[in-house]
Formats: sequence, C-alpha cells, structure tokens
Amino acid sequence: MSEISLKAAHHVKPHILEIEFSDGHKQLVDFATFIFSMEHPDYEKYKSESNFRTFKIVDGNLN
Repeated sequence: MSEISLKAAHHVKPHILEIEFSDGHKQLVDFATFIFSMEHPDYEKYKSESNFRTFKIVDGNLN
C-alpha cells in the first residue's frame, strides 16, 4: 500500500480549501471551526484570512 499525501490545495472561500490527494480524491475542508475554537496562541494568526491563505504544501503536507 502506498502512502497518501497532499497533491494540491486551492482556496475556495474564507478558511475553506479544496484539497487533492495523491490518490486523486478531492475534498472540501472547512478549517474555520478548528481555527476559531483553538485558544492556543499559535493559531491566532490564522484567524486572519490573509494569513490563512499563506499555506504551502511541503513534502505532501499542508503547512
């Protein structure tokens, strides 16, 4: 069995990305609930849409 990784991610709406995996599966993911429910200071910057949109795919992971 091969490892599944992220192939691509595209911004759709505020805090929502369409993610494509290496097996061809595509999924809309709404990160708003997670980001806005976390009280850890590391997540504060991602509440800003402009900061959220700075995501990158590095070695098959969403960073």
